Amino acid sequence: MTTEPESIFDLLSLLIRGQNQLQSDIKQIQSNQESLSAAVVTLTNQIASLPNEASTLVTLNQRLESYHSNLNDAIARSNRDLSLQMLKLQNPTTKFYTRITHLPTETVHEIFSWISPKQVVRFRRLSRAFNSFLISKGFAKMNLNRFVAVSAAIATSKQETETTTLNQFDEMLFFLPKSFQYYYTEAFLWRLEGIDWYRGHVGKAFIPKALCSLKFLKRLNLSQCRLKGGIIPELSHLTSCVVLNLSYNFLSGQIPKEIYSMTQLTVLSLKSNELVGAISPAIGNLCNLTQLDLSDNPGSVPNELGVKTCLVLPRELGKLVLVQELFVANEVVGWECYSDKAQVGNQLVNLVNTDIHTIPIYYDY
Repeated sequence: MTTEPESIFDLLSLLIRGQNQLQSDIKQIQSNQESLSAAVVTLTNQIASLPNEASTLVTLNQRLESYHSNLNDAIARSNRDLSLQMLKLQNPTTKFYTRITHLPTETVHEIFSWISPKQVVRFRRLSRAFNSFLISKGFAKMNLNRFVAVSAAIATSKQETETTTLNQFDEMLFFLPKSFQYYYTEAFLWRLEGIDWYRGHVGKAFIPKALCSLKFLKRLNLSQCRLKGGIIPELSHLTSCVVLNLSYNFLSGQIPKEIYSMTQLTVLSLKSNELVGAISPAIGNLCNLTQLDLSDNPGSVPNELGVKTCLVLPRELGKLVLVQELFVANEVVGWECYSDKAQVGNQLVNLVNTDIHTIPIYYDY
């Protein structure tokens, strides 16, 4: 029940309350309009994003189709391989081949690295490309690590510094390409101080230059190994070497002058080879020698008088004052003059075993 205003003041109060209520309603309407505007904006943005979502769905569908196609191809290849295997089982006498040129290069290298070093080098004849990668240092490292690493690890664990047996890998050192020689030496022989491969019988091979990189080597004995060619100058790189024995081989040519720079040598044996030419006066630099054997080198170069003067001994032999054993005599060795023979004989006061007194005098005009 509405109470009628009793006075003008009641009427004004009623009008004020009505005005306040109206303002409150207006604010509520404005708030509702703002919420509606925000909803409209959100709806508009969602409508605008529909094309992007549709594009994403198309892309996903394309990827799914690509995966499906790849899966079908893989299944087809597997079916073909399975059919081929079944065919091989049904026809064991029929040979099926895969061209090695169809394989990736890394796969080819891996396959060949499992062939023994002695056998794998034969494939160098297949092509220039095969020759190039088979003699590379990278392949030599991969191949030798397959076959030598285990035995080398055992030797390293024992900390061996001497070798007296020429094993199958040591033998290949004389015949394999240089990349194999140098890697084998650097990786598996580097700690050696003594190599005694007496009677190794490697079969008329050359002295491996890779051995000359062994900086700790003090003794090198390659006697009776059937070595051919010349004495390599690189032997002078063995600056710690005190014993060098190359006797009873087929070494030819002159003794290189670099050998006379190996001043640590105490034993030098070049007996029973095919050495020719005059002995250099630089032999006097080998001041630590206690044993020198140059005997039985039968090669000859006749002079105009018909006298064989293959190895002519210099007077500088007298500088080897520590020598106790000196063997240089054979039918083609001689002195240039009698005074040299007498002088050397008087200077070598420590000699206990020698044949220099039986060497004749040859004049080399």
